[in-house]
Amino acid sequence: MLDDLMGFCQQSFATLGALAEIENNKMLEVIADDKLADNFNRRSYLKFIFDRNLQDQYPEAEFISYGHPYLDTLINLASQKGSVTRLYLNGLTTTTGHIRDKITNKIKFYNCKANFLSDILERFSYCLFNFKVSYISDDKKEQIKTVAVDRVSAAVDNRLLDVLDTLFVGTECERKGMSEDEVKPLEEVYEAACGYIKNETSPTIEEIKKISLKKLSKEIMRVENYYLENEAEIKQRLRREGLSDEQQTRLNEKLKLNTLEKERKILDLEEKHKLKVNIKLLNAALIYQPKIKCRLEILGRDKTFYFNVFWNPVFKDIDPPFCMKCKSPSYEMWFDGNFGMICSACHQGKN
Repeated sequence: MLDDLMGFCQQSFATLGALAEIENNKMLEVIADDKLADNFNRRSYLKFIFDRNLQDQYPEAEFISYGHPYLDTLINLASQKGSVTRLYLNGLTTTTGHIRDKITNKIKFYNCKANFLSDILERFSYCLFNFKVSYISDDKKEQIKTVAVDRVSAAVDNRLLDVLDTLFVGTECERKGMSEDEVKPLEEVYEAACGYIKNETSPTIEEIKKISLKKLSKEIMRVENYYLENEAEIKQRLRREGLSDEQQTRLNEKLKLNTLEKERKILDLEEKHKLKVNIKLLNAALIYQPKIKCRLEILGRDKTFYFNVFWNPVFKDIDPPFCMKCKSPSYEMWFDGNFGMICSACHQGKN
């Protein structure tokens, strides 16, 4: 009964465009876009358990049972809307010869020796996230940015985006019974996507700030010139002979008000040109494809380490492994006692 409820919730969230994955057959992890999150106390990342006995093991998760308000909300929303969030890359050739040679020719292993152990065809998945980025200052600019995250390493791998339109994409997997490699928690995958988007938007933010600063400087100069003219006129009137005390007081008050109004106008301009950046998750999808996982034994100076590399039928090549420190793709791997396999930049201390 509990498994049925958990499966129902997973499917319902999926039809609403959320990513929903079951962890260890015990907990349901959900990443919802901002619109869907509004129905769940504006929480984009949700964890649910369906067995009260698991509350000590997952204290951060919400316990769901029949009659829970979240369940009622989910049923209501799912009955109104549906969308596909799981897609499969079909029609790929998954056989290749001389895979050991392909690995040796493609990946350079330094300060260690790599021994080939085995290979197996497995199902592999990416998370695709679509974000809307809004840059708001005196003008408004919007961008849609898509990022693909490898679920095994939680590293960004956008190569798939360049070829996705050329592939046969289906809603059902043509290969049944394939196992799936161990994947990272959805929270870690989502954080990787958010970090990438933050870095991607930095150049645009700096460009907009420069343009906005130029506009602001011109407008401030115009305002200052206007109020300087007012100030000069008031001071000229103050220098006239025969002014009564009341007239002098009134003109001095005008002088103060002129200064205060100028400062207020400048503050308004600064607020108008202040850049605000809003990033919203529009939707997400899981993309599945087959890959050949190759198991390697890495022999370091005083330690043995096991490492996986993948032959990718989409690109008909060995995927660049991801550095286990900085998560950058690299065909140059060094063995590190603390992190495992790292790239040359991390080995040289540049990252």
